[in-house]
Amino acid sequence: MTSYIFGFGSLMNKLSAEKALKRTLGDDDLKLTKLNGYERKWTLKEKVYSQQLGKIIDAVFLDIEPHLAKSVNGVLIEVTEIEINRLKQREKNYHFVEVTSGIVANLPSKSNVYTFVAKNEYKAKQDDDVYVMEGYTKIMKYACEEYGDQFSKEYEESTYHHNFRVISGEYQFVDIQQANFV
Repeated sequence: MTSYIFGFGSLMNKLSAEKALKRTLGDDDLKLTKLNGYERKWTLKEKVYSQQLGKIIDAVFLDIEPHLAKSVNGVLIEVTEIEINRLKQREKNYHFVEVTSGIVANLPSKSNVYTFVAKNEYKAKQDDDVYVMEGYTKIMKYACEEYGDQFSKEYEESTYHHNFRVISGEYQFVDIQQANFV
């Protein structure tokens, strides 16, 4: 059985994916695709230490939510069972879900595609005191630029825009195990 991860956020960024998987990826290791039946939103809450503010804050990151009429672009990365376990540590506030039937790609037979969807208790609401980390938005920007104008346009069109404050400066995940894979 071949397993893939559908990356719709920072895992679209080659360097970020390499840190998470603890291996070097070739350009062909990230295959562009779409996932039907979902929309991308800024809803996942995580505790981070903000250098700019000098304290631990709630930051918000990308998530996907079911929506029959929508689709999101992203990448497929073939992964091992060990790599899946690393990703589960990194994405600890997400559910690990199988999404093979929604993937727009020709996959080898006996393949499964998985992704991460935020657990309800970690979803930010529009009136929560959370921040979008500018460094994270740059990771997304660089990833989209690598895949070209059309991919960038589709990313923008398939991402629900947020009203959260954006904060600059370095940040680090508070959970040490999680931080090892970011």
